[in-house]
Amino acid sequence: MGKDRNNSTKITFCQPAGFVQAKGLVYFVPSKTKGLNSAIHACISLRYEEICRSLHHRLEQVLYEGVEQQSGLYYKVSRKGKLKLHTTEETLVLSSRVHVVVKDRQQPGLLDLWKKLPTVQVDQTEFDITVSFYIQLNIDSRWQLHAESSGHFQWNRKARVSIGLLSLPVSSLIEPELHRQIEAIAQKIDLYLTEELAFTAQVQEVWRFLHTPHRLPTEWPVWLCPFGQSPATLACGPLQLEADQLSWRIQAHSLCRIFVGERPASSAPPPLPAAATLPAGTHQAGLRVEAVVNYGEIEQRLIGMQIHPKGLGSFRIVGAKLHSREGRLHLSLQLKGKVGKLQLQLSAALLPGKQAPWFHLHDVRHRLWSENVLLRSLAYLLHRRIHAYLLHSLEEQLATLQADIKTELNSWAAGRELQPQVYISGQISKIVPRTPVLQKARMFLPFEVEHSLYIELQNL
Repeated sequence: MGKDRNNSTKITFCQPAGFVQAKGLVYFVPSKTKGLNSAIHACISLRYEEICRSLHHRLEQVLYEGVEQQSGLYYKVSRKGKLKLHTTEETLVLSSRVHVVVKDRQQPGLLDLWKKLPTVQVDQTEFDITVSFYIQLNIDSRWQLHAESSGHFQWNRKARVSIGLLSLPVSSLIEPELHRQIEAIAQKIDLYLTEELAFTAQVQEVWRFLHTPHRLPTEWPVWLCPFGQSPATLACGPLQLEADQLSWRIQAHSLCRIFVGERPASSAPPPLPAAATLPAGTHQAGLRVEAVVNYGEIEQRLIGMQIHPKGLGSFRIVGAKLHSREGRLHLSLQLKGKVGKLQLQLSAALLPGKQAPWFHLHDVRHRLWSENVLLRSLAYLLHRRIHAYLLHSLEEQLATLQADIKTELNSWAAGRELQPQVYISGQISKIVPRTPVLQKARMFLPFEVEHSLYIELQNL
């Protein structure tokens, strides 16, 4: 889609379990239950590579340096190599190689007796151990991420210090301090995962995106509002551990709307609802799109239109007013031509069709009026010709609008950038119109979209 998608922390909408998986994406999937709101399955993904890189910069290279009080031994514990994050038996494991140096501290201590003998040399010892941190992650009802890590290590070989011809074990002397330092590191890891990853902020970013209108690049001004103006709920699924990332599936229920005309008013989204638990096996989802068409947008497109009824010269629309009453569309037009001015009123029912352009005008009624006596005498002829032309033009406008929406939806199949760092893709096999709802200043054109769409948000 024109950009590197290997960013580490991604907020994505992803296809729910039970469908063919496509990692790192968020799917809208059709509902088989009529009347169901759109169920949007979102996925917040964190790449292991980025978590390790961030922890590498936050954890000190020298983990501990000091003297063990009982023995007087000095030792230094340092990280060696890269951190590695992987999974084992459904558990997240962070591992690191640790280098340990043990020697006498040049002060009176356990080994000083041997130093007084000129023929005896006390050496230091160095060795590596592998430390593994087993991490448990949970989300509470306030969308707070909680981490609990426990560290463990094993000796590859027991640590020993050479004293002359003797080799003395010192592992039991330094193990208690190693355990204390590993526990301190585990607390730092928990703090990073809880605070630095800002999981709650990422959920809030998804919440904000879903409540924000997004302009689509169509001929008509079309705005996508994933949550429209309807209430929404959020539920969180269990942690999912994959080969290169960990993720949580979030399911949101609301009504997806497409507005046509001016940018719909928007305000700050409501507070995040409490995180509900997403039941296992919750696979059903749906996409219902409701196009909200402001009559003012159609009026502006009609004004200035030239009409050429055969044998009657040309007329230009200089005024247009569209509204609805009693379940019908009512259009009043003012036309101006060389032979005079006309006023035309049309009314029609708008019904869903079985094929594009999906919605059609039915039972069209019209009335023509003019102060020009000649035009009034030609009223019948004008009725037929202007009505036929205008009806065709109005249907063309609706068809263009509907074609724009369908073209836009179908264009997502190839993948495209909806806005910076927001990608939309998918595949549409069928668009089924439902009964429109006519209001005084706008109309609602509902569709049920069969197949899948998804939106991917990257590093918002």
